[in-house]
Amino acid sequence: MKHRLPSILTIFLAASSVSAQTSVFRDRFQQGTSVPYPVLNLKKSLESFVASPGDDFAPALVHSMVPFGRSLQAGQCDAAHPRVIFGYILSPFTDGGRPYYRDIVDRIFVAYSEIQNTLEVISWNNYEGRFNFESVRNYIPSPGNPQTFVDENTILYGQMTKRQLCMTCHQAGGPIYAEKPWSESTSGFAPGNFGHSPMTDLVKQAVGSDHYLGLEIQPFDEQGNPASHAGEIHVVIQDAHASLLTGRRLAGQGCADNLICRRIFLESVLSLARQGFYDAPVDNFLEVIPYRSALMKEIGPGWRSDQYAYIDPTLKDRNPLTSTPLGSTLAQNPTTPRALVHPIRVDAANIEDAAYQMLLRGYEGFGFLYQDAPLIQKCTESDIKQLFATSDFDSLVKSWNLNDSDRPIQTFVPLYRQVLDLVLTHCKGAVP
Repeated sequence: MKHRLPSILTIFLAASSVSAQTSVFRDRFQQGTSVPYPVLNLKKSLESFVASPGDDFAPALVHSMVPFGRSLQAGQCDAAHPRVIFGYILSPFTDGGRPYYRDIVDRIFVAYSEIQNTLEVISWNNYEGRFNFESVRNYIPSPGNPQTFVDENTILYGQMTKRQLCMTCHQAGGPIYAEKPWSESTSGFAPGNFGHSPMTDLVKQAVGSDHYLGLEIQPFDEQGNPASHAGEIHVVIQDAHASLLTGRRLAGQGCADNLICRRIFLESVLSLARQGFYDAPVDNFLEVIPYRSALMKEIGPGWRSDQYAYIDPTLKDRNPLTSTPLGSTLAQNPTTPRALVHPIRVDAANIEDAAYQMLLRGYEGFGFLYQDAPLIQKCTESDIKQLFATSDFDSLVKSWNLNDSDRPIQTFVPLYRQVLDLVLTHCKGAVP
């Protein structure tokens, strides 16, 4: 099967004077998505990003509608003008062993508010190793009031950047979503009545149609059954945190200032990319074992079982149609500090699992999974050994600071970009 990867395209906004960034170090949304108006054309553009005729493994773009949500757009939405959320889900033909199109599925989320004429985007940036938070304002065809692209480093008010503002809700550094039954959503369901959402009835009545802006209010699957796209979006949001952010968190906490641990981790991730890891049979995963064994010797001492933790990206369900809202204050306000979760407890019994997670998730989070693997694969065995022996690589290992992930991009050069620069310098034929 051929993976259809988008080329680096210029973002163009209909009737807009927005200029595109020229750097290749852009996030996934900016790399391959045009932003035409209206929203139905945007949906087609997003679908074309991964379109591959006849490919059963191609992901699907799904949507859900939230008329009374908890986002910054919430005050500009209602039953007649719900917020529309887009996300990609994996094909049902994709098994868990080979994450086809994983570089798309858990990396781009787009929300649209008609009243506010705004798109809100959360998009993975391989080179920064984190999600970018950005928006398209004035999303209407108006030459006199041109559309503008607002990146996450834009200063808003009080010297706060857009990223800093978004992080008050997105405390885990990525997308967030409510837990089931997703009562705020038209794709949720009433308890005990799967496939029926009271919110769907309200929106259909307010809109006076089964469609809003050309989009189905209640989507159906291929068998004609109501599809809970809220649940499917929730799954890929959880995957986004597990696949992309876990490796970095584990490596930062597991290696800390241990330079040998850092070196093993970086060398192993690059070596996996050079081998074409996900293009090989699944059984070749055994090749990870030597790296895992080496890491186990380095990450064990002094790492308490409760040390690895991250902020929970899931909000409590909230039903805005009930007179007594469900849940606690947390259900009402996503800015409330949320609990830490400990999905991997590191102790003498599962240091091996921690090392496994560091390698697998670190590889995915580095951005080498698909986009940069062809560059890495141009490194010969001699090239890669020479790279690891350079003073530049030593310097990178020593200066590595994974805590930079939530800082403004101007204040640091991302580790991922530094690694790629070394590859381009020391590997014959590795030209982007």
